[in-house]
Amino acid sequence: MTNSDDLVEAIEVMARAVGAHAICKYKFDRLRIEFPKLPDNDQQAKALYVIADLVEEAAENLQGQEDL
Repeated sequence: MTNSDDLVEAIEVMARAVGAHAICKYKFDRLRIEFPKLPDNDQQAKALYVIADLVEEAAENLQGQEDL
């Protein structure tokens, strides 16, 4: 089963693959992903933001399951 650490590693690897940099941190028990360095390609940047939103949502769902 995927855990939050796997999600963080995946988005960091994807960011590096397109020349970006991802910072993943927890704020108020929620995963937040920021990109201080984005790729030059606008489509790749947009894709990273979309995937980051999905990763944050998935991490929140995993956290909710752990609280049960």
